[in-house]
Amino acid sequence: MKLWQELVKNNSGLITNNTPITLAMSYNTYRYMLTTNNYNVTVEDLVKLVIPNITIVKLSELSLAEGE
Repeated sequence: MKLWQELVKNNSGLITNNTPITLAMSYNTYRYMLTTNNYNVTVEDLVKLVIPNITIVKLSELSLAEGE
């Protein structure tokens, strides 16, 4: 979310919460997006609530043998 805030702040209004964006992540990292809070809401759901036009793609190419 911090990266998104920086993008919005530093691009003179050209990027808003409604700007379509794609987030690519490894399968290993994506599992953290499925973590739920006390209200049984996942991190992915919270991100999509704040950035409704986000597309999250999982790429095995982003996984390294040494780890994330």
